[in-house]
Amino acid sequence: MATGMPVVSTNVGGIPLFVRNGVNGHIISNRTPSAMTDAIGAALQQLQPMTSEPCTVSVAEYQPEKVLHLQFDNHRRQAVDRLK
Repeated sequence: MATGMPVVSTNVGGIPLFVRNGVNGHIISNRTPSAMTDAIGAALQQLQPMTSEPCTVSVAEYQPEKVLHLQFDNHRRQAVDRLK
């Protein structure tokens, strides 16, 4: 997405936080080769509307300088919780 290209992924982990289905990529729930193939085909057909701004704006929200402190705080809280 940082290069302005849409992403095709399964709905796993934090992916839905980054990929907005139909806006800057496609998220598939059915983890089969045919579902992935269909999603890649759809992304290629919609390439122009999806490229550039929607993709790069999504990535800009998660630049290292914006999220590094959030990750650090999260790891610190997890460490403190384990010591309790």
